[in-house]
Amino acid sequence: LEAFHALQDGNKRFCPPGFFRCNFHLSLTYSTMHCSFCGRNSTGALLCQVRAKDVKRVCDNKFGWLQKRGLTNTQQQKRWCAIHDLHLYYFESPRSEEPKGVVNLRGAIVSVSKRAKLSLEIETGALISEKGTEKRTYVFSTLGADETRGRSDGKDPEDMKRIEMARAKTKLETWKGWLQEETAKTFTPA
Repeated sequence: LEAFHALQDGNKRFCPPGFFRCNFHLSLTYSTMHCSFCGRNSTGALLCQVRAKDVKRVCDNKFGWLQKRGLTNTQQQKRWCAIHDLHLYYFESPRSEEPKGVVNLRGAIVSVSKRAKLSLEIETGALISEKGTEKRTYVFSTLGADETRGRSDGKDPEDMKRIEMARAKTKLETWKGWLQEETAKTFTPA
């Protein structure tokens, strides 16, 4: 098995059909905590070492800042996110060398959260019954994720709060549309 996973052609690493395959370039390197062949970590999750700027270059302008709520740390973390090839990548910043995580959108359900204000819930694998498909709910919020947050320029704080809420609502609808469009590709023939 180790020899199978170590197969390489020069610096190019390939994945067999059915495994995650990076569409950015063939010479992706994977983190040492991940299999050098298929990119899976010990839990079976996929996480490739791809730079934020490479994702930004190919993601059709579907990127921006969101707040992510973690599973164990329920504090919201500001993350730069981008959508490409049925994946939502989230990074610490647009200059990061590798993602903090990758959400597989294949068979996912995207909806506005009823539990968290101005947030989206992504239920991964909800529409797929394959063995080994990750079933998890991610929560991303648009509130407080704006790059201009905190700049008042002498404006009334109440006005600024209304402006921020309006921007967050618009951004929520934009991200919801992008994510639903991407998840629909699960069942669209290539």
